[in-house]
Amino acid sequence: MTYPGQGGRRRLTAPEQASGPQTITDQGTSMSKRDEVVELASSNPISLLSGWGIRSEHAYLAAVVSLGLVFITWLVSRAKKDDRGRSEHWGLFLGEWVASLLALGVALKLEEKD
Repeated sequence: MTYPGQGGRRRLTAPEQASGPQTITDQGTSMSKRDEVVELASSNPISLLSGWGIRSEHAYLAAVVSLGLVFITWLVSRAKKDDRGRSEHWGLFLGEWVASLLALGVALKLEEKD
């Protein structure tokens, strides 16, 4: 990041100073591998997931598994009489992931079409 009054010099933060080996980009600036990954992920995280080989079917499968886990936790909470609240909380926690994983699957499906 460049600060006013520094004559265009870039001040390195502590993580950048300790990030290890540097590579030179086509713009002539020095960039570590971590910075390259962060830059790629900040541009479009769905493209990054797609580039890693994660397909929409994986997200849909994870949503179905999460839904199955919700059902299993619900059954366990009905069978247990002593600690019902904890099982119900786990069911609610896992249930929140279903919609997110389905939305991720739709986003990946749209990325696959492009």
